[in-house]
Amino acid sequence: MICVRLASWKWLRDFIAPNTQEGQTLNNLSTLGEFGFISRIASASKQGGGVITGIGDDAAVTQLTPGMQLLTSTDMLLEDVHFRRAWHDPYRLGRKSLAVNLSDIAAMGGIPRWATLSLAIP
Repeated sequence: MICVRLASWKWLRDFIAPNTQEGQTLNNLSTLGEFGFISRIASASKQGGGVITGIGDDAAVTQLTPGMQLLTSTDMLLEDVHFRRAWHDPYRLGRKSLAVNLSDIAAMGGIPRWATLSLAIP
């Protein structure tokens, strides 16, 4: 859940809920939903040169040089949504996190060569 005072986060209010009045509280993004939020990001973003596939597919595809493309996936796992700490030791959580993203790369026909870590800490 994201809870912010909208008057303090005007840019976020305008981005997520443009018709919300100042001073109202935005309790969470559930009314917009994951795909609604992604749609807002996509419509507000400009796709730069070299981007073949941007927001909305399994992985982003960027043209590095002629004949060489980079596939990038950054799916994150959220505690109590995608895993439970009581059931996953750090090794299993890392393995699951890699599997989710490697699956996206494979779905796009890519061969994994590197890994990155996306980490959100409250």
